Amino acid sequence: NGTSISIYKTVIDFDNISKEIMTPVDNISQVFVNGRYMIPAMPMNFKNPTDPTTGNPNNPEPGTVWAKIGRSPFSYPASDTTTWGPDADPRFGNHDWYMPAKLEHLDYPEEWAFDPSNKTLYLYASDNYTPTSNNVRVRVRDRFMSIAHAHNIEFKNIHFFAGSIRMRSNQFWTIEDSKFSFSTDMLARQYNSSYYGTNATFRNVIFEFINEGYPWGSQRTMYSTFENVLFRYNDWFMGSARYANADRNYRGVRMNPEFKRGDNIWRYVTYENSYT
Repeated sequence: NGTSISIYKTVIDFDNISKEIMTPVDNISQVFVNGRYMIPAMPMNFKNPTDPTTGNPNNPEPGTVWAKIGRSPFSYPASDTTTWGPDADPRFGNHDWYMPAKLEHLDYPEEWAFDPSNKTLYLYASDNYTPTSNNVRVRVRDRFMSIAHAHNIEFKNIHFFAGSIRMRSNQFWTIEDSKFSFSTDMLARQYNSSYYGTNATFRNVIFEFINEGYPWGSQRTMYSTFENVLFRYNDWFMGSARYANADRNYRGVRMNPEFKRGDNIWRYVTYENSYT
């Protein structure tokens, strides 16, 4: 149609990256240009989910993630004809099943695609976020912090950016005045979590732009407190039900004399612009 577009490409040196981080990696899951989130190439087009929107999941602004991008291809397989194909429920967008970040879908600004056969990253650049030799970051790991069997820990004024954390069997730990951004995505699905342990506290914390994973999920963690916590712009697909949860916060068997509850406290917690 006579329109000129700019597609940038680069070959990623996974051997060097693996050496630097001391673990083998051979794929990428997120891309950022000058700190701005880039969209894995999708068959439907929408503006960057980090941009302000006048809508929400119940009253979507056209051209945003809330406007009929449908269900997740990871949660609903290709065999689900209720979700995919010409006979699908129209509420889900009547899309064919797909995988994100494929080159055939690279047709909209701020989308990226990756070809694992030749280790090449492709990026459809926007006018305001042009890639250079030093402003592009790629995510190669799901989780960047895991702590187990430690006690009396405090994290304060930390931005947990583009990676998830896992806390296991820790006691008396606190995350305060901090933010979690882009913890999970379509191709990075290990969510922020805690297993066992006691007395976890989240105070003045924001969880944002977290898709295809729970912002926080607790299993058997007793006496947790969520206070003044904001969950926003998360869970972009219909029907994924990726909400924060605290499950099985007890020890023992119910009705047994040794059964012990570990009640959680959630106060001043706000959810906004998230499907669930």
